[in-house]
Amino acid sequence: MLRVAAETRRAAAQIAREYAGRKLETVLAALVADMAVALERPGSWEHERVTA
Repeated sequence: MLRVAAETRRAAAQIAREYAGRKLETVLAALVADMAVALERPGSWEHERVTA
């Protein structure tokens, strides 16, 4: 079972509200950009997975 912190749920809900009704390309571009930033942040899940 995947456990998600309340803060993560709130952030996901905020993102969903911000991108509601936008084109899929816009949403995916924002997702990729966010992942690229997270990849560079030590301690992030993305950074830990790539540098492991």
